Amino acid sequence: MRISTAQFYQTGVNAITGQQSKLLDVYQQISSGKRMVSPKDDPLGAAQTINTSQAQTLNARLGENRIAARQGLTLTETKLSSASDLMHELQTKIVQAQNETLNDSDRQTMSQVVTNLKETLMGIANATDGAGQYLFSGFQGDRAPFVLDAAGNAVWQADQGKRMIQVDNARQMSSSDDGKQVFSTAADGDRSYFTGSPATNTGSATISNAVITNPTGANIGNDFKIDFSGAPLDTTVTVYDKTGAVVGAPVTAPYDTVTGKVTLPGGLDVTVSTGAVPGDSFYVKTVKGEDINVFQTLDKLAAALKAPVTGNTTTLASLRNTLNESQTKLSANFGSFLTVRSSIGVRINELDVLDSAGSTKDLGYKGELARLEDVDMYTATMELQMRKTNLDAATQAFQIIQQLSFFNAKA
Repeated sequence: MRISTAQFYQTGVNAITGQQSKLLDVYQQISSGKRMVSPKDDPLGAAQTINTSQAQTLNARLGENRIAARQGLTLTETKLSSASDLMHELQTKIVQAQNETLNDSDRQTMSQVVTNLKETLMGIANATDGAGQYLFSGFQGDRAPFVLDAAGNAVWQADQGKRMIQVDNARQMSSSDDGKQVFSTAADGDRSYFTGSPATNTGSATISNAVITNPTGANIGNDFKIDFSGAPLDTTVTVYDKTGAVVGAPVTAPYDTVTGKVTLPGGLDVTVSTGAVPGDSFYVKTVKGEDINVFQTLDKLAAALKAPVTGNTTTLASLRNTLNESQTKLSANFGSFLTVRSSIGVRINELDVLDSAGSTKDLGYKGELARLEDVDMYTATMELQMRKTNLDAATQAFQIIQQLSFFNAKA
């Protein structure tokens, strides 16, 4: 086979440029610190790098979501902590109002205090986050949860949606709690009852708190109405479920004027003091499933404290019943605050755990990317020296070929 002079030259040049290219690749690896300057250096490694980088980016985004969730939960906890302190103050005021040495003027002053505390509590319920979104309005972050209607009553106008945030690959978390659950609903485990009387009563009787005599009674969880009629007085007890439907037949029995005890069918007792007259009635309701709007409770309490009672046994009895009812309802509201705050604490603890796991994942991703991308300086330096030697050898070989007399012969 005949080899031309041009072939010799081209082969030499190709050898030199090939060695230069390999030397340049190693030089770029060392100068950049990256093993893969371009995907062609390691196609499989490049694909693995992309997947790992995407996983690392997603992990970082989930970390940002957890920060946002923690901020919302922490702010909510702060507001509910203030609301809890306020509820303590309200309970103290109710205890003070039960002191019969107070006169009408004292109670009217206390009524104004209750109204002021209600306005403060409403400000908490309508609190916003740093972005202007209402904390307790469900999905409708641009709408205040509670507003005053034409009669001055605080009514709920938002929804009960949960603002979910993706805090981990397979975990969504609510970063807020709706105001209806917090300020108008008893905690799931609350089985307490509140008692009271309508404004139409004309007697001077008061009703005690309900006593559960049989926790498994047939009507535990239902509501009751006690009507007084006849002479001597009889009591007629009607049972209602939470939809308002009558349960069973009403039960009529003589009123015990000595003890005042009224047995409610299905597991409860109450005591009604003497002073009831025909036409008077009382209610006994479980807080479970009841709308216990804390603002309406405070409005009723403030109105009862404001009304003069001196010399009016009917108004005094109404005040006592309202104080008793308000105390029970506010206790249920306070229990709801504690339940929600406990839930917030659990969620924040979970975020801490997820943050720790996210940090561990991030370290793993960084280590994997370092393994895939970073160059081994010792190996690369040795290869650089080898490539330089190979280039020098190829260059020297080409120079030797050029000096051969065969290539220098004249045509």
